Amino acid sequence: MTLFSIFRFIAALIVVLFILVGIAVLKLNAGYKNEQVAIDLERELQSIGQQLAQGSDYLTDEIRRYVQFGNRIHYDNFWREVNDTRSRDKAVEKLKELKVLPSELSYIEKAKEYSDNLIKTEEAAMAAVENKNFDKARQLVFGSYYDEQKKLIMGNIKTFQNVVNSRASERTQELMRRNSRLILFTNILLILSGVLVIFGFYGIGIRRLIQPINKAKQMMLKLANDDLGIDIPVNTSKDEVGEIYSALRVFKENVIQRRQAVKKFNHEQGLKELLQIITISANESRTLNEVAPICLKSVCLTMDWPVGHLYVLQEGKEELISSKIWYVEERESFEKFISITESTPMARGIGLPGRVLANNEPAWIKDVTKDSNFPRSKLADEIGVRAGFAFPVVIEDKTVAVFEFFSNLAVEPNQTLLETMKTLGIQIGRVIERELTEKKLEKLVKKRTAELERSNSSLQDFVNIASHDLKEPLRKIIIFGDVLRLRKKGNDDKGDSYIDKIQSATIRMQALLDDLLNYSKVTNETHPFEKVDFNKVFKEILIDLESRISETKGTVNINDIPGIMADPVQMHHLFLNLIGNSLKYHREGVPPVVHIYSQISEIGHLQIIVEDNGIGFEDKYRKKIFQPFERLHGKGNYSGTGIGLTICQKIIDRHNGTIDVNSTPNEGSKFVITFPQPSPLIAGPMV
Repeated sequence: MTLFSIFRFIAALIVVLFILVGIAVLKLNAGYKNEQVAIDLERELQSIGQQLAQGSDYLTDEIRRYVQFGNRIHYDNFWREVNDTRSRDKAVEKLKELKVLPSELSYIEKAKEYSDNLIKTEEAAMAAVENKNFDKARQLVFGSYYDEQKKLIMGNIKTFQNVVNSRASERTQELMRRNSRLILFTNILLILSGVLVIFGFYGIGIRRLIQPINKAKQMMLKLANDDLGIDIPVNTSKDEVGEIYSALRVFKENVIQRRQAVKKFNHEQGLKELLQIITISANESRTLNEVAPICLKSVCLTMDWPVGHLYVLQEGKEELISSKIWYVEERESFEKFISITESTPMARGIGLPGRVLANNEPAWIKDVTKDSNFPRSKLADEIGVRAGFAFPVVIEDKTVAVFEFFSNLAVEPNQTLLETMKTLGIQIGRVIERELTEKKLEKLVKKRTAELERSNSSLQDFVNIASHDLKEPLRKIIIFGDVLRLRKKGNDDKGDSYIDKIQSATIRMQALLDDLLNYSKVTNETHPFEKVDFNKVFKEILIDLESRISETKGTVNINDIPGIMADPVQMHHLFLNLIGNSLKYHREGVPPVVHIYSQISEIGHLQIIVEDNGIGFEDKYRKKIFQPFERLHGKGNYSGTGIGLTICQKIIDRHNGTIDVNSTPNEGSKFVITFPQPSPLIAGPMV
């Protein structure tokens, strides 16, 4: 039977008992009411008896006073009582209403009969008084007959009172005894109810329910605080408490299983995160010295092991030496261990790292102090080192380094961990491969750079020499053309034309050589970047172009351009070409107007715009114009070699910027130069 069934049974009993108590109380109240009614009846009957006696005495007193004194008032009082007040008749009627027993009522009726007989005597006395026969009247009301009748009246009344009082008293006593029994019964029911309540509260509520539940609560709190070592007793009772204890045991087993599952999951997740961290570090690191500290710290923190160390393979020898790269939680505790490890090489097959070197596989020792092939076992025992494992760093199936780790506890081998560590070793091996490859590439780059510098130097020398050697014959051709023009006889227009063509071609050749030399200088003769003041640069350019501006009647409007880090010489060359082209390629009859201003791009880069109202060109040529020797107009229309914008492109490329152009025929062109660096605020316009 379950506790709750017992509780329901006891509760039902208590309810029944309280119902019985209620019924008893109702009956008790009814008994008290009946008892009170009996008492009131007894008092009322006594009052009626007294009323009869007093009425009889009143008539006797009034008739005797009338007989003695002859005062008419007593006569009136007498007959008022008999005819109007009628206290005797009303008393009899009241007794009949109260349903007095006939035997009891007979006494009153006899008393009234005697009283009626006595009234006749009193009437006779009144008549004697009327006749002035006072002696007879006094004899009638003061005589023995009158007294005897009076005694009979009062005796019947007294007997009535005694009988009625006796019966009423017995009734009252009976009611009191009945009420006493009801009180006793009610008290017994209340005591039983109290006993059941105490039994239910203490015997079941406290001893069998509250105390076991409190105990179960303490167990649950301990379980909640990860105290899984508590002993949960077996409760054989098949009640709710037994079910609670059974549920606690199941809960404890589930918690243990869940804890083990979570621990396993966290361990596996930790290994995955460890592998991810080391993989990312291996990809980002350039050398073993960069990735090794990260690996040591990550493995130690993941495994909660206090010591990690890296051995590297000594070049030219088959032994490992300390890299002196460590992760140690408390260095003071392991100072001696660190010192001996750093001074002790490990040959192939010797110690934990030597085994890894020999097999190219991870190794695990449950307790290094009990391992015969661990040279540092004695020292490990002194400082409390127990378990240890190591894994190789492999390049092309060859171990080039060994990571080793140690714990203060003897730990069984973890094959999953060893497999993960083997993967880590491969990842770290790739770092060493990249390091070796980078060293080889660095040597190769240095060698090729030196060769390229020698080649560029030779080429620059060749360009300078070739430029000088080619310019000299060209100068002579121009000079001899002038000489021929002077020595020519007569008007020979055809000869003059030939000489002009020769000299014009020679001048173009000189300009082409100058542009080629400038292009070579942009590539080879560079200057360090410095803060360029564009306001100063544009002033110098305007001075250089002063004669062309005057010839074309042009206008150059320049806003205040913020400075940037750049090559000042190349900036001068860049904008000299762009502004010069804007002045050169103007529409006939329309003075050129050039606007130069700056703005910030959507991504925060400085843009300098050179905009003109010149002849423009079709959009299909916007890329072609930056190619070497590309001209969109004939030689007779506009001078030039077609290499100026190529030099501009080369300068912008060196500054990691871009140059673009938007143009419309007969409307003008807009060159946009973008420098990839944050720009300060642009100042206001300046002409």
